[in-house]
Amino acid sequence: MSRKCFISHLKTSITIISPEEILLFGNSFNLVWIQGILIDYHISDSFRFWIDDGTDAVLIVFQETFAFFDYKPAKGDYLSVKGNIVFGVDLSNKKKTMYIQAELISKLNDPNLETLWNLEVLDSFGS
Repeated sequence: MSRKCFISHLKTSITIISPEEILLFGNSFNLVWIQGILIDYHISDSFRFWIDDGTDAVLIVFQETFAFFDYKPAKGDYLSVKGNIVFGVDLSNKKKTMYIQAELISKLNDPNLETLWNLEVLDSFGS
């Protein structure tokens, strides 16, 4: 099951039971679904970018090269991302780190979607 959420939820409301079981507000999930503005990116052997949804920002890693896509990234694009949360340790400073390993990335062109997303996330926790 994928879980719609704000980025701040990923940083404050997750409980790790085991590497295979992660809870968000007590609910188990295997994919996270977030939306936000592309604020920075780097293309090399993978596509790495940061998105900000207004609550926080998170690193997204997509292993496919963008040579296969018609989409060319641009700062300010509004994106939808589904993927797995990956936890680790930054070896440069020994701090815990988290990023999303993307499985699906979509550029969204409707300016109303950002406002609607906030309502969708809130509604998903009510059901």
